[in-house]
Amino acid sequence: MNHHSQPSPDASTRRNRFDRTVVHVAVFAGGSGGLIWELLWQHHTGHALGVSAAGTALTLACIMGGMAIGSIGMERLLVGRTVTCPLRVYGTMELFVGLWGTLLAPGFEWLSRVDTTTYQGSPGLCAWLQSIGILLLLGPAAVAMGAGLPLFRQMATRHGMSLALLYGTNTAGAVAGVVAATWFPLPDLGVVVTGGAASAIGPGIALLAWLSDRPLRADGGSPHDSGEAIGPPDTPAPPVPGDGEAGPIEPGRDGFLAVVTGFSTFALETAWFRSLRAAFQSTTDSFAVMLLAVLIPLAVSAPLGRYLSRRRSAAMGVVLSLAGLSTLLATPLIERLDTVRLAAPDRSGLVLLWMLGSLALMGPTVLLTGMILPCLLERHRDGGLVGWIYGANTLGSMAGALVSAWILLPWLGFAGTAWLVGLLLAASAGRLLGGRQLWLPAACATLGLVVAVGAQSGAGRLRAQSYHLRGPHTLLAHHEGPDATISVVLLPNDTRQMVIDGFMTCEESMQNAHYMAWMGRLPMIVHPGPARALVICFGTGQTANGVREERPEHLDVVDLNRAVYEMAPLFPSNRNVLADPRVTATVMDGRAWLRRTRSRYDVVTLEPMAPYFAGVNGFYSREFYRLVKDRLNPGGVVAQWLPFHLVSPEDAASVARTFLSELPGALLWVDPVDRTGILVGTREPAPPGPLAWPGLKRASTGRNLTPEQITGAVALEAAGLGLYAEYGAVITDDNQLLAYGQGRSLHFKYGGMSGSRRLSLELIKTIASGHPRR
Repeated sequence: MNHHSQPSPDASTRRNRFDRTVVHVAVFAGGSGGLIWELLWQHHTGHALGVSAAGTALTLACIMGGMAIGSIGMERLLVGRTVTCPLRVYGTMELFVGLWGTLLAPGFEWLSRVDTTTYQGSPGLCAWLQSIGILLLLGPAAVAMGAGLPLFRQMATRHGMSLALLYGTNTAGAVAGVVAATWFPLPDLGVVVTGGAASAIGPGIALLAWLSDRPLRADGGSPHDSGEAIGPPDTPAPPVPGDGEAGPIEPGRDGFLAVVTGFSTFALETAWFRSLRAAFQSTTDSFAVMLLAVLIPLAVSAPLGRYLSRRRSAAMGVVLSLAGLSTLLATPLIERLDTVRLAAPDRSGLVLLWMLGSLALMGPTVLLTGMILPCLLERHRDGGLVGWIYGANTLGSMAGALVSAWILLPWLGFAGTAWLVGLLLAASAGRLLGGRQLWLPAACATLGLVVAVGAQSGAGRLRAQSYHLRGPHTLLAHHEGPDATISVVLLPNDTRQMVIDGFMTCEESMQNAHYMAWMGRLPMIVHPGPARALVICFGTGQTANGVREERPEHLDVVDLNRAVYEMAPLFPSNRNVLADPRVTATVMDGRAWLRRTRSRYDVVTLEPMAPYFAGVNGFYSREFYRLVKDRLNPGGVVAQWLPFHLVSPEDAASVARTFLSELPGALLWVDPVDRTGILVGTREPAPPGPLAWPGLKRASTGRNLTPEQITGAVALEAAGLGLYAEYGAVITDDNQLLAYGQGRSLHFKYGGMSGSRRLSLELIKTIASGHPRR
């Protein structure tokens, strides 16, 4: 007698719907948490070890390589087995990711200390140490993430679901993760709390899985309370409804397609992102927009890939041919996007325009290319190769990002890299379209290449890409590297400018760049006897030359980009400063240098990229000023750029407040020519009495301001600066105030550069009038 009661059909249907919903919720949450973790991993790596192209590549390789290992390893483990509770196993993997995430902050802090000690003894070992450290910190979690895809297959088989749709749900979760991390938790809660929230996602998935997932009976009947995790061999999965035209499966060919599409997607992401940064600025929200323009089409492509899996293999050839054509046609449009002036009533509207533009230009190619992986997953769901296919795609993605950034971009430029990928996609279609069908990929490649080459704007050859640079100019030098695109241009008025990722970082004009030399001269003049100085961020070299002409005994210059040193001879205003034997130039992240070096300085001055740019918050944070303070000799002086035109008045005050919190002997100097602010401070409080300017008595060359003009440009001394600082908040590595705060929206609201500068200077003038200088 059968003692197991049979549920009614309606109850079974409801239960099955409930189970499917739970699976989709868990997979969606896993995708969201995974993307948040990837963003946090990049953040922790940059702050602990310094921002660098090599560090980014190493982090990417660890994440993607770990996911590939996890996917292939789990697939091998599941050969010939059925997981009776696949959702519980998946929840356990996510639980591990969440718990491991709690080790990130202390782990990277430890790695940072070890890196510092190693550099001081054996600098050559640091690269190996960083590689091993990042592998140990990120590898286990990445492996656990990658193990999820083969478990998706088990869940799809058990509940009669589409594997392609589960993959799409996971990618949709990644979309939510980008939105959440960029516009919600980080701006309001900070990195630590956001990391805690991300850590809670894994346990949440695990709890949901263990409460809802029911083991299968060994005989395949109704669920019972089994404690087994791994059950009997797989039973054949129900076929996905279709028209029976899919044709024979070829694992070797499909693995090749998985590698090619992964390579192409990430290579295009790297190349196109580089061009879009010149149009949208290198801010955190613009990066999120570009990332969403990839993830949204990938999520939408999943159901289309499911449909494609039911067609003959030639259909994939058609899709890849069209993907190649779309790549070639989109590239000249993306190349020109920096020439389009976007108008919006507020910052949110501008971000929306960025989103729509990115989706319109990148979306079709990503959608077509993205259809292939879910198609292959659906085709191989019964063959035990899902983990291998996903692992191959992940390895291809890793190769695409690294090869494009380190080889193709420096060799071919962003447009040439995109052309090559378009041709690769069309050529790959040839493996699927034989005989008389080869005309389609050939026609797509030929037509697309003719249009792409004929419609190019000459970016990188005839012009520099920049959302600011719209008039005629002559391109003097151009470099596309793994970390940035740097150009030097000559304007019709004979002004030379340096453009980094579309931003006009520095120039030689007296009207707009007068402050640059005084970024170097001012702290040297305030110090009674500066012997050793440090300049962080070289740019055109005017600040370094300003320091050098105030006659220190030694000057260290640190910049992240080697290309700026190579382009220094193009700027006569630096007077060949790098050739001076007293000057030592180093290629390194500024924070990493301060942490690693044993040198102590009398003067430290810096002019990093615009405060709102991604990764720059760390040069305005309280933790950074503590690093600087630790490297100062007694009486040492620090100078910090305060660009009123590039930040909201609230954030300008925040920069001042943060500076003052660690360097209390501070003043605010406003350049009398270009009205740019310079904060100058010491670790000791300012002494009572009139402010001394001992350097004015020393011999110097090149000063273009009189002593009266120099002292008269002090807008606020310590007391007044303290009142000004009350209008802002302290910037920290945790709150990421400049990177994720509301300042960008306020800057837009106040009228951009001119409005924000005017409001800041009016506030400073009001404070100064009530608290006159001593």
